[in-house]
Amino acid sequence: MNSNKVIIDQILKVGNEGLTILKKHKLLEVLARKLLISESLINYPFDEKIVSKLKDKIFERNGFKSDDEYKIWLAESNLSEEQFFENITLDIRLNKYVLDKFGHLTESHFLKNQDNLDKVVYSLIRTKDIYLANELYQRIKEKEDDFGNLAYKYSIGPEKNSKGIVGPVSVSSGHPLIKELIRSSTIGEIQKPRPLNNMVIIFRLESLDKATLDEKTKLALAKELFMLWATEQSKLIIDSVELK
Repeated sequence: MNSNKVIIDQILKVGNEGLTILKKHKLLEVLARKLLISESLINYPFDEKIVSKLKDKIFERNGFKSDDEYKIWLAESNLSEEQFFENITLDIRLNKYVLDKFGHLTESHFLKNQDNLDKVVYSLIRTKDIYLANELYQRIKEKEDDFGNLAYKYSIGPEKNSKGIVGPVSVSSGHPLIKELIRSSTIGEIQKPRPLNNMVIIFRLESLDKATLDEKTKLALAKELFMLWATEQSKLIIDSVELK
């Protein structure tokens, strides 16, 4: 059976009054996404070995001496043991699911979004006076003064408060000219004053941390792809519910 149809049927069980309340509080999409995740993980049950280790930790943390004490504690959560462990192993099972279903798409997604993933730190001075900008550039280049001190004294942007330092931020977050300077500069190189909108900037690259597609990044990208898919599916489910 189509999983979306299963989810639609589950949502419709709340009735018209329930649907009205969910829509009013903007919870219909949240419910659809949660049911979608639950339906996606049907074939990803929790690992009994992991559950056994988690149970041991629960006994140790709470000082339980018997199963009876554990069962009383569990009853207070208003969940069965199966529901309890389904909840606390959700992230583990979801990680496995997203890697299985979306892992093969992460490399192309990584290449398309590398500017969002690369992190940069740079120093910046902004001024509206081209003559002042040229003077400050020469003073920094000739090591007559410190970039940070001059940024604090003369910059008219928010970087003034951090002595010119911007970041770490993603490369994509900057103006196209800043992105160009990041890509063309070497670490520690000060660039000549450049016009930017109605100002003049002095730029120096401090560090560039280029992202790599390691296991951590692959998992993060697989989760991002899953959430994009889940959001799209949730909207389709809500559209179908509203047509019923």
